Amino acid sequence: MRELNVPPYPSGTPGTFALADISILQDALCSARFTDIKIEKLNVTFELPSRLAKVEDYINYTKAVASTIKAMLSKESVKRQEEV
Repeated sequence: MRELNVPPYPSGTPGTFALADISILQDALCSARFTDIKIEKLNVTFELPSRLAKVEDYINYTKAVASTIKAMLSKESVKRQEEV
């Protein structure tokens, strides 16, 4: 979002990164009456499926299916889309 100069969504707005803030996630779980909640950060490695063997394939796939990203990029020129 920073690359496209798009302001962050207001707190509580649903979307791709809605639960990125740990306090929002914890509050949502508490509101749903979960108890004994333990949240920890994990580093993960994302491996592309064989059909998306190249980074370009993954980028094209993501642009095709991620509606938020697709909407943001649609306002940009083709050159700018490729830069992002």
